[in-house]
Amino acid sequence: MRVWLLLTAALFAADAQAHSFGQSYALPIPLWMYLYGASAALLLSFLVIGFVVTARSAERNQQRHCVLEVDDRSAAWRRLVMLLQVLGVAALSLCIVCGLVGTQLPNDNLNMTLFWIAFVLGLAYLSALVGNVYARLNPWRALIDWSSRSERSTLWRGRINYPQWLGCYPALLLYGVFIWLELFSRITPRLLSWVLIDYSLINLVGAWLIGRDAWFRHCEFFGIYFGLLSKIAPLDYVPAGPRWRVELRQPFIGLLDEAPDHFSLLLFVLFMLSSTAFDGLHETEPWVRGFWVNVYGLLTPFTGNNIVETYALYQWLYRLYQSLGLLLSPLIYLAIYLVFLRVASALTRQRMALAEMAVRFAYSLIPIALVYNIAHYYALFVAQGPQLLRLISDPLGRGWNLFGTADWLQQPMLVSMGALWHIQVGLILFGHIVSVYLMHAEALRLFALQRRALLSQLPMLLLMLAYTTIGLWILSLPITSQSGPG
Repeated sequence: MRVWLLLTAALFAADAQAHSFGQSYALPIPLWMYLYGASAALLLSFLVIGFVVTARSAERNQQRHCVLEVDDRSAAWRRLVMLLQVLGVAALSLCIVCGLVGTQLPNDNLNMTLFWIAFVLGLAYLSALVGNVYARLNPWRALIDWSSRSERSTLWRGRINYPQWLGCYPALLLYGVFIWLELFSRITPRLLSWVLIDYSLINLVGAWLIGRDAWFRHCEFFGIYFGLLSKIAPLDYVPAGPRWRVELRQPFIGLLDEAPDHFSLLLFVLFMLSSTAFDGLHETEPWVRGFWVNVYGLLTPFTGNNIVETYALYQWLYRLYQSLGLLLSPLIYLAIYLVFLRVASALTRQRMALAEMAVRFAYSLIPIALVYNIAHYYALFVAQGPQLLRLISDPLGRGWNLFGTADWLQQPMLVSMGALWHIQVGLILFGHIVSVYLMHAEALRLFALQRRALLSQLPMLLLMLAYTTIGLWILSLPITSQSGPG
């Protein structure tokens, strides 16, 4: 009985989390039926792709068409770039100011919705639709560019050479800290402002230390995150001397243009996948019970049964338990990924090093990461996103009505749980089918014979089935607490 009292207390005392639904949900039909249906669809897709898609047809699918050429020396282009930079810096400044001087009620302060919904979620989805617009919107890059207009400026040329062996590990570290703050800290509008100030200082110091180009290529994690998602888009922006070509391509095909140049990018992609999955898992009943029932029961003989005296200790241990779960999540996904790749290598007698082979297929996992993200945050995005129209008229939560929209959408849009579940299942299945195609196309490059390419994809099909099962299982678990963004 004491265990359940402690569990109940822990749930009510839990930190405010970034995104969750807060209640269990009875599926329209049993989970096993969804899993069977999804598995059958994946298997059928694999058979169609394996026997219909050839090296020649895959190559044809990568054809591009130039739809526009832009001279970056033209006045119109420079004005457009400046407009985007000003927009990015203005949005960053607005987030910081609103958090510092505005209301601390998350739903009534513009900075929470502007950052978490419009920037973190909205810009991710926009990047997947129209390409890497963040490269021009990046407010931190804009601030640095503005401060080095003079050709003689050496401020951002770096003081030390960036070690190439480090790859994108600094960006991965910052990404991990960002997700930890999102999930486990009580993000208030003011705290969000200080986080943005700190991140701005990190960017400025980093660019001063190792140089502007090296920093934004390897260390600024938002740039890497949005850049990876932009490879999905049907539009690509290709530099050609002093000109830019806007090229049209098939969606997702950009993921086959090149492989990651460092193992750290594989881990970054896996963390995009695992962090969203962990966000869905860490508030579920089985995960919470795993600590407050199982771990608590194991430690009770050493800490005693006095809940009042040991509660602070267990809260600290629970935070450590959650943090370790987040830290280990990409490593667990990596282990599963490498096991199936090792089997594929053995079946085809491929002599390529396992790490190199893992990197070659890394970008094929990005569609799964995207659909996991949409599936998990879809309800939040739909419910809170339109609130920007209301909040823009009262950004500080002081009862203003600057643009006459403060009374709009007083109640958030609600999504039917039945419709939401079917959208989630459809998205996850679609993402895995796309990944099956991308992996097969990459295998056709890697192996000379189509038969060997098809044979190599049998274990990868099992990998897709494993990831699908994990994703649907996590989405079906009951949630133990409810909270809003941040």
